Amino acid sequence: MNDKFGLDINDLFRNEHEALTFAFNYQSQQYPLSPMSKLGGIKALGTGKGLVSVDGAAQAGLLRKKLSTLDPLFRHCLTARFSPKYDQCPCCHGDRAMPEWVEAIAGLRYWSQTAVSGLSHGHVREAIIKNYFDKKTSITDAADRAKVPIRNVHNQRNKIHERLKQVEAQALAAYRDIIGIRSAELEES
Repeated sequence: MNDKFGLDINDLFRNEHEALTFAFNYQSQQYPLSPMSKLGGIKALGTGKGLVSVDGAAQAGLLRKKLSTLDPLFRHCLTARFSPKYDQCPCCHGDRAMPEWVEAIAGLRYWSQTAVSGLSHGHVREAIIKNYFDKKTSITDAADRAKVPIRNVHNQRNKIHERLKQVEAQALAAYRDIIGIRSAELEES
């Protein structure tokens, strides 16, 4: 039982996916209704696993702190998967990449240079990695801009995506161990 602060993490989250999603998406605007709001029939903002205000922020902070103890490769992989990817630009109202996500993608691009050989175009590697975490990213456009044959890029995509899948599975297992979530598969057997 991981009951620091009187709570068992397994009572809050079924798996590491839920914990990471909560940690990255917790917003300070999640708060309980005041008695007056309850009388007026106003609905609460957000969801918070019953954790609101300071409790929710503290739990999100604890989960994020545990993430920071992981190997940088694992941390980059989980950040790229679970963090918000884009927000709205205040001036043009278009999508802009979130700094935390950009940093994670850059770390994974650096890792991919030594982990998977065969393609020297950094921005094409970056597009392949972004495509793994965000299907809206076109590797065909990146290949066209770099004037690299699409067959080579698809070949490289398969290699990088396979390695990323392995790293992501290892990262999730490491995070599950760190936060003390019991695996559903282990409980069933």
